[in-house]
Amino acid sequence: MNVFFFLYLYNRGSVRFFPRGPSSCLVEINFSFEVPHALAPVAFLMKPFMEKLMRGGLEHFAAFVKTS
Repeated sequence: MNVFFFLYLYNRGSVRFFPRGPSSCLVEINFSFEVPHALAPVAFLMKPFMEKLMRGGLEHFAAFVKTS
């Protein structure tokens, strides 16, 4: 069972790309999410999980872009 089946985190963010050469760019990401009030006392525990989730997504995106 997926843990997030019953938990939806409202989020927002932006992604900007800055050219750094003929085959590279700098990616700037701003991301935030709202923790439900019931989880506020333990919200700090979610930070490592969210960082790992974001890093994994970025690595998959980079691999996709390099092969496209």
